[in-house]
Amino acid sequence: MGAGACGAGHWAVRLDLGLALTVAVLVAPVVAAPVANPLQDHAVYPIAVWAMPARTAPDFAALGVNIFVADQADPARWCDSLAASGCVGFVHWRGRRSAAQRAAVAASPGFLGWMHGDEPDNPGVVDDVFLSYHVPPERLQADYDAMRASTTPAPMYLNLGQGLANGINQSTPDSVYPAFCRTADVVCYDVYPTSTQENGTNRLHLVARGVERLRRFAGPDKPVWVWLECTKIDGARTDVGNRAPLPHELRAQVWMAIVHGADGIGYFPHQFHPYRGGPAAIPAALQAEMKLTNGLLHKLAPVLRTGRKARVPADADAEGRVSAALWRHGQQALLAVVNLRNQAVRARLQLPAGTPTLERMGGAGQQLSPVVDLAPYEVALYGAALAVPDLHYAYPAPPARTVPAAAAPVLASIAALPTQPGAGGPAARPIWSRTHQTRTAVPELPAAPLVDGKLLPAEWAFATRLAPFTTPDGQRCPAQPTTGWIGRWADKLYLGFRCAETELDSLVTHYPAQWRNDCVEIWVDPHNRRTSFAHIIAAATGALQTERTVPDEWGEGQRDENWRPRIECRTGREQDAWTVELAVDLADFGDPGRFDSLEPAAPGIAGHPAGVGIVAFDAARERQPQGGENSVWTTGKFNATGYFGEIILADAPIGLAGGALINRGALPLTAQVEVLVSAPRPAEEYADWEEQWLDLARQTLSIEVPPQIDGTPGQALLLDDSLLARVPSGGRVRFVLRAPEPAQWEEFVVHRPADSETATPQP
Repeated sequence: MGAGACGAGHWAVRLDLGLALTVAVLVAPVVAAPVANPLQDHAVYPIAVWAMPARTAPDFAALGVNIFVADQADPARWCDSLAASGCVGFVHWRGRRSAAQRAAVAASPGFLGWMHGDEPDNPGVVDDVFLSYHVPPERLQADYDAMRASTTPAPMYLNLGQGLANGINQSTPDSVYPAFCRTADVVCYDVYPTSTQENGTNRLHLVARGVERLRRFAGPDKPVWVWLECTKIDGARTDVGNRAPLPHELRAQVWMAIVHGADGIGYFPHQFHPYRGGPAAIPAALQAEMKLTNGLLHKLAPVLRTGRKARVPADADAEGRVSAALWRHGQQALLAVVNLRNQAVRARLQLPAGTPTLERMGGAGQQLSPVVDLAPYEVALYGAALAVPDLHYAYPAPPARTVPAAAAPVLASIAALPTQPGAGGPAARPIWSRTHQTRTAVPELPAAPLVDGKLLPAEWAFATRLAPFTTPDGQRCPAQPTTGWIGRWADKLYLGFRCAETELDSLVTHYPAQWRNDCVEIWVDPHNRRTSFAHIIAAATGALQTERTVPDEWGEGQRDENWRPRIECRTGREQDAWTVELAVDLADFGDPGRFDSLEPAAPGIAGHPAGVGIVAFDAARERQPQGGENSVWTTGKFNATGYFGEIILADAPIGLAGGALINRGALPLTAQVEVLVSAPRPAEEYADWEEQWLDLARQTLSIEVPPQIDGTPGQALLLDDSLLARVPSGGRVRFVLRAPEPAQWEEFVVHRPADSETATPQP
């Protein structure tokens, strides 16, 4: 059954399930009737919080919360304290509790049910073996069966991970999820778009996607819940573009979850780095929205929980996406319409015959029209014969953003910038790390390299050089540098890597999961949508591990379990280095025709000519000896599409790579290059990458690039010591090759080591 298409028969099954659970509780003398039972009482809506102490129950109850999930120390006392505020809780089944201890918990009026451990579908290392899900469903099923056979049977709760919503983070195959769902009476999952996901403010639909998938795995009758964000979860470590949700975004997440099949919601009221938890961690505006929406859910609970639900087709214009659902309960009707995109949209609703006249809640008597206009992430609720007063449930317009101060005037030339302190000697030479604002051309090679693990200069001289590699935070050069090369020949992509290593006898090679060995990793997103990719891991032994996600109907990554790319791979050894060469059929990354329909350029940078294929790309190395060390081509995280650079699958008269202009032709060429130098702004919350910089100087230069001689391309260095000395620590330098086309660019952040640090030379 599709998500959200629950008919009267399905609801009857849910009621029967609830009755069975109630009977199970009543016949067990050691299980007390809970002070409240949101699972069975359809006059209220199930609204939960995660891992909160009982002392927060009064405040959360005032916000409309009635369920606490994940007990604290002394679970019996925890449950007793919850009951004093009219709340109930789920307590972990596994642990060192005896039957008597469990009986004491189950006898509390604040006890609602048991729960499994959190997110068993996440990957993990168990007994030194990597598993795509760290707890098998068979173990959870055994626990569930033991609980049902015990003297304290009660509803069992299970929470699953964000892989249900975000395909890039999914490790458990879809085929396993139904088995997980069979181990519990209530199943849930979590995803937090604005505070933890890349480009998350434009991907609130992850909530709907995850609920829809979980509903499919759980079946039509099992209660499905979702955990929602209400804080800036990663605190001071939040990336650019991540923040706490705004009130209208939280409202949209609640209602898109319900429209797509959720039977309950929960809030994750935690912030880390530094840690704060509970209501104190939730901004006041979000607390007000939670109280408003939670209160409305309780008032609408009889309709939402026992009404006949039908999805309403909503045809949105342009790239919009709108979801809608209609509930009928006797003479009452409720229609929820949600804009799933961060842009205004017009949609035409296809209401079923017999739909009564509906008026908008908070709309001052506004009647529903078949055509609705919605602001970004707007929720519109319409009702008929509902015993709900007008709660002023109008669209909470986003607050006006504080725009950073205007940039400093552009200086006449880069040379006018002052030389930075500590730029005088080799020991203080700055470290420069590449950012994701990179687009470089991958040329057609004169001939196909022989894939034998030997990086012969004659074979790779015309390839684009992938250097420097730095630590993921961009603050250090790796102790053992890595240099890569990339090029094309016919229908294949060729890559080579030289991994410096003074401990060749200590290479780690024995793990089945290749990323735990000494290896290089490659990511290719042929669609450049940054929600899916092909991932290749090549170990120092030549062993390969591959995986791929492809865009689904949401534009999000969906696992392709049948991907079998054609890859040639050989490794080799040099003095103090190991090498790897690979050749991959371009067609195996996806439909080659898709290479021509790609995303626009980065902010502030020109686009690309029509017909030039732009592919998101990144590379990294995992070094295991001497405690291990990760290094990357672009600064950032592994598997993080927002940190990928871009490669152009087209020939270019001049290449831009590693801070240098490259001429592979037989004649000298003149390049027009714009150079931008910026300083970091004071720390604050930024909506996008460009906002965090204060531009100091911008200059366009005409540079003559010499031709290739005897098989060695000509080169003109841009990122030289003179320029580096003028970039403030933590600042950036960006090069944009304007002409000849295709346009290319590179951006580097410059870190100036402290006097006590030793700078490592960069390639």
